[in-house]
Amino acid sequence: MLPLLRKPTHKRRRNINKTLNTLTNSVNNLENIARQLPKKTYASATTNNKPTTNNKPTTDNSTQGLIDAQLNYAPPPQKTNPQKKKDAIKRAATEKKIAIKAQRLILVEDYLQPFGNLQPLTLRNTISKAFKARFNVDPVISTISRSQSNNILLTAAEEYNAKFLLDRIEVIKEKKDAIKRAATEKKIAIKAQRLILVENYLQPFGNLQPLTLRNTINKAFKARFNVDPVISTISRSQSNNIVLTAAEEYNAKFLLDRIEVIKEVLEFKEARVDTTRYQVVVHGIPIREFNSPAGLVQLKDEILTFNKGLNLQIEETPHWLTSKDKRDSGLQHQGSIVGSAPE
Repeated sequence: MLPLLRKPTHKRRRNINKTLNTLTNSVNNLENIARQLPKKTYASATTNNKPTTNNKPTTDNSTQGLIDAQLNYAPPPQKTNPQKKKDAIKRAATEKKIAIKAQRLILVEDYLQPFGNLQPLTLRNTISKAFKARFNVDPVISTISRSQSNNILLTAAEEYNAKFLLDRIEVIKEKKDAIKRAATEKKIAIKAQRLILVENYLQPFGNLQPLTLRNTINKAFKARFNVDPVISTISRSQSNNIVLTAAEEYNAKFLLDRIEVIKEVLEFKEARVDTTRYQVVVHGIPIREFNSPAGLVQLKDEILTFNKGLNLQIEETPHWLTSKDKRDSGLQHQGSIVGSAPE
């Protein structure tokens, strides 16, 4: 049985405290002695009574040591905050987007006078030349493109911006209008080269070979008038008419004035010079009554006879917008047709 522990008396408690104080003082003295030992290595007794070298680093508390420690101090690397990095990337992307927008000038299309088929490269070079002539500056526009709403986007060169272009907008207006006029004139010139042979639905053209037909007509003109080839290309229009494009030194009027030569080669309803036309779309046409070439001719007469108040001038026989498969399926009773008329 273990002996019972007795509660220490006041005298015994005082002796214990005294002993603890003595031990504490001894430890402090040992620490002071250790600080005064050589800094690199010091000997200590072992079980073999052989000195060993202590390779543990010691703390240099001297003045020079503290100075060296301050000079050689390197702060620990800071931890990167992923959110801060994301925000920085986002800010950089936003600033870049703003900078790109500051380079762009938008020319909004006038629907009464649409831009038409302007060539971006031609427009860019023409505007840059105009700025060079007026202000003696380097090319001011790097690219030109079209937006989804058909507006024109001018992107200024790196050393300029949209405000620079906007402050000199009169130069852009002059050149844009000039290019547009040139494009319109070119379009009119191309149309003046085209002669359209309108198909007779009672005697359709059939599967004519354009190259063979062109060579045959050119030979007929050569035999009659001793001229060089008068037709460069032959194609089909959407309404299945034949389009003759005259060679460069001729035009559609030249062909029209000598139409009897072409008539000897090919049967057609009428011939006319190509002009700007608009399309008339009519919905709700009964398929059963008009689903034939003769039916479409009759439909044209019906439209002109019973819609005189609209002052329509449909010259060509209309053609179906509704596909042949749908018309022949018997499931659809009405369809849509389209016809063209001059402006």
